[in-house]
Amino acid sequence: MLPNVAGVARTKIEIFVYSLVLVAMSLALYPLHVMGPCYFGAAAILGGIFMYHSGKIFGDPGKRWPRALFKFSLLYLALMCVAMVADRIIKIS
Repeated sequence: MLPNVAGVARTKIEIFVYSLVLVAMSLALYPLHVMGPCYFGAAAILGGIFMYHSGKIFGDPGKRWPRALFKFSLLYLALMCVAMVADRIIKIS
Protein backbone atom coordinates (compact mmCIF):
# COMPACT_ATOMS: atom_id res chain seq x y z
CA MET A 1 0.00 0.00 0.00
CA LEU A 2 2.90 2.36 0.66
CA PRO A 3 3.77 2.89 -3.04
CA ASN A 4 0.22 4.12 -3.63
CA VAL A 5 0.43 6.58 -0.74
CA ALA A 6 4.07 7.73 -0.66
CA GLY A 7 5.31 6.85 -4.15
CA VAL A 8 7.67 4.19 -5.44
CA ALA A 9 10.91 6.10 -4.78
CA ARG A 10 10.15 6.68 -1.09
CA THR A 11 9.01 3.07 -0.72
CA LYS A 12 12.34 1.82 -2.07
CA ILE A 13 14.24 4.05 0.36
CA GLU A 14 12.17 2.81 3.28
CA ILE A 15 12.68 -0.82 2.23
CA PHE A 16 16.44 -0.27 2.21
CA VAL A 17 16.51 1.57 5.55
CA TYR A 18 14.32 -1.00 7.30
CA SER A 19 16.44 -3.80 5.83
CA LEU A 20 19.56 -2.12 7.18
CA VAL A 21 18.00 -1.82 10.64
CA LEU A 22 16.87 -5.46 10.51
CA VAL A 23 20.34 -6.74 9.66
CA ALA A 24 22.02 -4.48 12.22
CA MET A 25 19.69 -5.67 14.99
CA SER A 26 20.17 -9.31 14.06
CA LEU A 27 23.95 -8.88 14.17
CA ALA A 28 23.73 -7.00 17.49
CA LEU A 29 22.64 -10.18 19.26
CA TYR A 30 26.21 -11.50 19.11
CA PRO A 31 28.06 -8.63 20.86
CA LEU A 32 25.23 -8.48 23.42
CA HIS A 33 26.01 -12.15 24.24
CA VAL A 34 22.49 -13.28 23.46
CA MET A 35 23.68 -15.54 20.61
CA GLY A 36 26.99 -17.21 19.84
CA PRO A 37 29.40 -17.40 16.90
CA CYS A 38 27.39 -20.00 14.96
CA TYR A 39 24.44 -17.63 14.86
CA PHE A 40 26.65 -14.64 14.06
CA GLY A 41 28.16 -16.37 11.02
CA ALA A 42 24.73 -17.28 9.67
CA ALA A 43 23.35 -13.81 10.44
CA ALA A 44 26.27 -12.13 8.66
CA ILE A 45 25.91 -14.24 5.52
CA LEU A 46 22.12 -14.04 5.39
CA GLY A 47 22.21 -10.32 6.22
CA GLY A 48 24.65 -9.69 3.38
CA ILE A 49 22.36 -11.47 0.94
CA PHE A 50 19.38 -9.56 2.32
CA MET A 51 21.16 -6.22 1.84
CA TYR A 52 22.19 -7.25 -1.68
CA HIS A 53 18.55 -7.86 -2.60
CA SER A 54 17.37 -4.66 -0.94
CA GLY A 55 20.04 -2.65 -2.78
CA LYS A 56 19.09 -4.13 -6.15
CA ILE A 57 15.59 -2.65 -5.99
CA PHE A 58 17.00 0.81 -6.75
CA GLY A 59 18.13 -0.19 -10.25
CA ASP A 60 14.93 -2.02 -11.13
CA PRO A 61 12.01 -0.02 -12.53
CA GLY A 62 9.92 -3.21 -12.55
CA LYS A 63 8.97 -5.65 -9.86
CA ARG A 64 11.62 -8.35 -10.34
CA TRP A 65 13.92 -7.42 -7.43
CA PRO A 66 11.21 -6.38 -4.99
CA ARG A 67 9.60 -9.78 -5.51
CA ALA A 68 12.97 -11.51 -5.09
CA LEU A 69 13.49 -9.57 -1.84
CA PHE A 70 10.06 -10.61 -0.57
CA LYS A 71 10.70 -14.26 -1.39
CA PHE A 72 14.13 -14.15 0.23
CA SER A 73 12.69 -12.45 3.33
CA LEU A 74 10.55 -15.54 3.94
CA LEU A 75 13.59 -17.80 3.60
CA TYR A 76 15.67 -15.38 5.71
CA LEU A 77 13.23 -15.59 8.61
CA ALA A 78 13.17 -19.39 8.56
CA LEU A 79 16.95 -19.70 8.28
CA MET A 80 17.53 -17.20 11.09
CA CYS A 81 15.31 -19.32 13.34
CA VAL A 82 17.29 -22.41 12.33
CA ALA A 83 20.52 -20.53 13.10
CA MET A 84 19.25 -19.63 16.56
CA VAL A 85 18.42 -23.26 17.33
CA ALA A 86 21.71 -24.48 15.85
CA ASP A 87 23.62 -21.94 17.94
CA ARG A 88 22.10 -23.37 21.12
CA ILE A 89 22.84 -26.96 20.06
CA ILE A 90 26.36 -26.38 18.68
CA LYS A 91 28.59 -24.88 21.35
CA ILE A 92 31.65 -23.15 19.84
CA SER A 93 34.01 -21.65 22.39
